[in-house]
Amino acid sequence: MKSCWSHVLACTLAASHLCIKADELPCPRTTTRVVDLQVSISESCLAVVSDRATVVLDLAVVRGYAAGTIESHPKELQTSTLYADRAKQLLSAAEDHIDGKCATVRQRSHFDALYFVGFMLEAGNAQVIPNGSDTPVRSILVRDNIGSCGKVPGGFSSRFFGIPGDRWFLGFPTAIS
Repeated sequence: MKSCWSHVLACTLAASHLCIKADELPCPRTTTRVVDLQVSISESCLAVVSDRATVVLDLAVVRGYAAGTIESHPKELQTSTLYADRAKQLLSAAEDHIDGKCATVRQRSHFDALYFVGFMLEAGNAQVIPNGSDTPVRSILVRDNIGSCGKVPGGFSSRFFGIPGDRWFLGFPTAIS
């Protein structure tokens, strides 16, 4: 029977991916996934306008999260309350409806409220319209840049949202250690 040290040495020398568990992947690392978006949004909507794209949310759904009638995390009361507060911040930053359609929020209005926008994007509960276009994209990219893993201090992790074949339109930190 091999000792633990000889096993560790064998794994290190072989540099085998089989010796590394999923939660022990090298850091920093980046993951990117594709999220399909909603095909349509009700006429009562909230448009979060940025320099590169507009994120359109169903206003009734945002109001539901803000009122607590829709929970972001049903088994985690504290997290649901946090997202309800973020939805309220987003609603409080909304300007009047344009052309009788969407209320608007400038992306830089309330930074913390952008986490709610990211939550809605990750769930596919939004539309994204690139600037200079009238047509929503079918899907977006969500990229996580993980700067530290485990108990190693000094890392910075972030999440970015982008249009395939185009630029990133939203990003924010997700962890600092």
